[in-house]
Amino acid sequence: MFPAPIYEVAAAFKYVRKNSEEWQIDPNRITLVGFSAGGHLSAVYNGVWHQSWLSEKLGVGSALLQPNATVLCYPVINFELGWPYNKQYAECITTSLDFQQADQLVNEHNSPTFIWHTVTDKTVPIMNSLVYYEALVKKYIFCEAHFYHKGNHGLSLADQITAGELTNEYLNKHVASWLSLCLEWLAENF
Repeated sequence: MFPAPIYEVAAAFKYVRKNSEEWQIDPNRITLVGFSAGGHLSAVYNGVWHQSWLSEKLGVGSALLQPNATVLCYPVINFELGWPYNKQYAECITTSLDFQQADQLVNEHNSPTFIWHTVTDKTVPIMNSLVYYEALVKKYIFCEAHFYHKGNHGLSLADQITAGELTNEYLNKHVASWLSLCLEWLAENF
């Protein structure tokens, strides 16, 4: 239950940055990526990484906890926009209204953000991505969004690598373009 997942993401950032030299990782190019419910966690984290309660819990300065970019793939953003389906399930995740509405956490500290979603996603309605994108734009956060006209929830890369044995509904060449678009965007951002 929240805020425990936020602490875990922050601990991962701290761990990666502390080991970046040994692992030959550029500590200024660490990107947070989240799909679906992981997109919710990523969006919430993107809005709170700089807050003192988090850096105090981890015992480090907030600069170590900062995502340099965030990528959200068909993310849950606001619990009032179609997922989860009932209040009881939402309360198993968090009882904090702040953590249920990631779009309300957008602020000048948010990292540059890339979003993609499909219009026909029946699990997490596209309105989640639309309200988050609008919140980013209102705060002048460097961002890009791609909304595809059709595709199931959970497409991931939308190619054979992630579809595996699943039906052809998880293969979508058009949607699969999100990865190359995202890599171009990241290159521009960095």
